[in-house]
Amino acid sequence: MNAHLRFDLDYILRHLPDFGPAIWMAVQILVLASAIALIWGIFLALARLGRGPVYWAATGYIELFRNTPLLVQIYFAFFGLPVFGIFLSPFATGVLALAAQHGAFFAEILRGTIQSVQAQQREAGLALGMMPNQAMRYVILPQAFRDAIPASGNQVVLLLQDTALVSTIGVYEITKTAYTLAERSAASFEMFVAIGVIYLVISGLMSITLRGIESAYRIVR
Repeated sequence: MNAHLRFDLDYILRHLPDFGPAIWMAVQILVLASAIALIWGIFLALARLGRGPVYWAATGYIELFRNTPLLVQIYFAFFGLPVFGIFLSPFATGVLALAAQHGAFFAEILRGTIQSVQAQQREAGLALGMMPNQAMRYVILPQAFRDAIPASGNQVVLLLQDTALVSTIGVYEITKTAYTLAERSAASFEMFVAIGVIYLVISGLMSITLRGIESAYRIVR
């Protein structure tokens, strides 16, 4: 009985190489989803600062995707889109579902930093002969992007953790690989420990990198 309860560190060490492709898969999902989410978030943020139908469409989208579970959104994309004739691979579905939700969060982060830029700066740009869109592009957005780095960095770390949910649609990232190994050996606890350590290490490295970027921007500022 006690033998079954013993923590088998050797099992984790033997199977660490099996996590190599899974980590690479998670990194690919993270990079693609983050890039799409950031770009989509910029468009949503600008729409939220507008008026009329564009404002209401962006607001409705943001509220919908921020206030419904990501897992439900992933299932909707994976099982619902084929009903409309749209067929995506599990990988593409996971990337787009992550980007769709996190884009809404990035939009609110950026909207807040845009609105925090002093109105006098926009007025100064207009006084120099800039058009409103030029003042936004060359004066306001660079400052907003810089100020958004800390919160956006935290959001990217959350996105990394959310990559675990794409395992539910068959993507062999870190969590799915751990489940598979646990089913083969019944070493469930060991695999959950391995998952935790792997995510902790990757998140830690990302946090260090993001703090370095933030410090560099502060120096430039």
